Amino acid sequence: MASIAGGVAILVMMLLLPAFNTLIGQNLVIPWGESRFWLAAVGFIFFTSLLAGSYPAFYLSSFKPVSIFRKQFKKAQAVFSPRRVLVVLQFCFAMVLISCTLIVRDQLRYVQNRDVGYNQNNLIFVNMQGEIGKNYPLIRRELLESGVATSVTKTWAPMTWGGGHTWTLRWAGMSAADTNTTITIFSEDAGLVKTMGMHLVAGRDIDVENYPTDSLAVLLNEAAVRTMGFKEPIGQILRG
Repeated sequence: MASIAGGVAILVMMLLLPAFNTLIGQNLVIPWGESRFWLAAVGFIFFTSLLAGSYPAFYLSSFKPVSIFRKQFKKAQAVFSPRRVLVVLQFCFAMVLISCTLIVRDQLRYVQNRDVGYNQNNLIFVNMQGEIGKNYPLIRRELLESGVATSVTKTWAPMTWGGGHTWTLRWAGMSAADTNTTITIFSEDAGLVKTMGMHLVAGRDIDVENYPTDSLAVLLNEAAVRTMGFKEPIGQILRG
């Protein structure tokens, strides 16, 4: 029975693994060719069968046939019995696994559907390789004029990579505790807000083409504004 249950479990795992990989966004595989996998599977099945068969074996071997024939055998109604403990543990393990599954499912749904702050649809990132950097203005103009792209911007790194980190920024009203605050810096040339589909709360986007002085301009997200304690961030000066 333990062997049949192990085979059914492996079959169910094979059938559900593609759907599970889609759910978690990973590519988990069953290591069929590894001896460790088969040793662990066979060992687990053997241990399960040994554990499941030991209780009835010891329980039945404790009977005395002579006392049964003499009608002296009485079924013990013990408050504590291994069977009850195993049943309770089984239900406890089932409840824990079901609860963990529901929690992981909700966490994955939250990660997949949460607002990341920009529009991920129809967004393409291309590394600056070869002649792209030197011909970037021409490439950008051709993409916009041909209608292939609605907006193009040049950034330091993809949005998912974050950017550089610094501890040297200084601002007005900065306390001693803020000197160890890490600030992530993400550079752009123009049109980042439009290209990424972000929402600008106040001010305007950086545009070094029409405003050359924007090479020193800074856009702050709401987390940075809260960290720096700015009530009115527009016009503030950062030094670093």
